[in-house]
Amino acid sequence: NPFVSVCGRVCDHPCERRCRRSDIDSSLAIRALKRYIADNMSDYDSPVARPVNTKSDVAIIGSGPAGLSCAYFLALMQRASVIFEAQPVPGGMLTLGIPEFRLPKKILQREIDFILSHGIELRTNAKVENASDLLNQGFKAVFVATGAQDGKAIDLEGIDLNGVHDAIRFLRDRALGEGLDCHGKKIVVLGGGNAAVDAARSAIRLGAEKVTILYRRTIHEMPAYQEEIEGALEEGVELITLGIPKRIISANGTVAGIEYIKAQLGKAGTDGRPRPVPIEGSETIIDCDIVIPAIGQNVSVKPVDYSDGPELTAWSTIKVDPVTFKTTVDKIFAGGDCVTGASTVIKEIGRAHV
Repeated sequence: NPFVSVCGRVCDHPCERRCRRSDIDSSLAIRALKRYIADNMSDYDSPVARPVNTKSDVAIIGSGPAGLSCAYFLALMQRASVIFEAQPVPGGMLTLGIPEFRLPKKILQREIDFILSHGIELRTNAKVENASDLLNQGFKAVFVATGAQDGKAIDLEGIDLNGVHDAIRFLRDRALGEGLDCHGKKIVVLGGGNAAVDAARSAIRLGAEKVTILYRRTIHEMPAYQEEIEGALEEGVELITLGIPKRIISANGTVAGIEYIKAQLGKAGTDGRPRPVPIEGSETIIDCDIVIPAIGQNVSVKPVDYSDGPELTAWSTIKVDPVTFKTTVDKIFAGGDCVTGASTVIKEIGRAHV
């Protein structure tokens, strides 16, 4: 695992759910143990890179966990690669999506530097519009790992008002030092995943007067990690559950509040989760200055979305062979969130294993 310290902090630790110790009392704290060991390694204990000295014949689009991991595993096989990253910094959502209070930049950079020390070339500010162009430049293969870095659109009255900011962009801008002015503002975050909680906790740190998370189900159905939810509540974030957003209220073209309708849980839907059922006549208004939707992520497929490019699935993800990760275009492969949809760091690393 090239991201030991990262996974020791932000992994969803599926291994702990399968730990047999839980048959007796509770599973081992595998993630915390991994973090402790990684943080306390001496220089003598640290792994030593063996740089590849061959010509780079593989191009990788994206330097998130999937792209960097692919480059690392290729280097272990003595295959050199070049990573093309559209942003000015590497790391993908590790850098631009996860706030520093959860994943310190110094820790992340240390692991990225270790990966790159294997003879991997990184080109930042290098946006690729057409994956086939890289084949024409002489690369023998291309691995597309562009992730899921676009926020999902939400069909809600007032979504285009000034004061509405997508959570993914909000987190990205903050990581790049272009943070939204939250000082003294009242903010409502829509959603219950990690991005929603990260956005809420970031807004608190940016000086917001009040931050509220509005979620349509109960706290038990929230996809965010339990410890992150607890951390947000301890920091003063208000959590309103069983509330379905109805419209964003405007005042002179700017956000002035949000109206939601209370709900109760009904029967489970096709995804296995109970559906929120609106309660008639229960509309409630929250005064606020900023609304941050955080209802999910869309995959980023622009480098393969061109004439005669790799096929996409009905879900707009890149279609690949489930074993080889080959796309429908020869010599172009893909892996990570751009294939599966938004997932976890450890799954991204695993799907980049060659």
